[in-house]
Amino acid sequence: MRRAAGVPVCRRRDGAGTEPAAARAAIDRLDNVMLEEAPYRLEWMAGAAADLTASRQWLTSLARRHGAGLIHVNGYAPARLDADCPILVVAHSDVLSWWQGGSWSNPRRRNGNGYRREVAGGLAAADRIVAPSRAVLDDLAIHYGMGSR
Repeated sequence: MRRAAGVPVCRRRDGAGTEPAAARAAIDRLDNVMLEEAPYRLEWMAGAAADLTASRQWLTSLARRHGAGLIHVNGYAPARLDADCPILVVAHSDVLSWWQGGSWSNPRRRNGNGYRREVAGGLAAADRIVAPSRAVLDDLAIHYGMGSR
């Protein structure tokens, strides 16, 4: 993790587990980074629907408390929030593309339609979407109807 010219950074961590010890130690050495953690499940995790609203409320409160100028989300569902600043979604991968590629069990057995709605809603709410490749963006367009931003 790098220091961004003295810009304050609030690192949000939710999902299974906590920040790994090495990452926590690196964060602790940076005087401009605050780590906030919560046990909320991510949209692809079993039972996530029960956590998504609370997770979004938590992220909104963090953004307001820390005066965020930008919210950077490494996921989809959290992007659907009531924020006073732009939201950047960084798309790394998604369950429907994994399933299509043969790397995941059928998502319809794991609430695939709910997952699809959450991802599509997060993509629609984002001010900007970035991905490591054109292929990832193409997969998002195919599976979630995402237009270019």
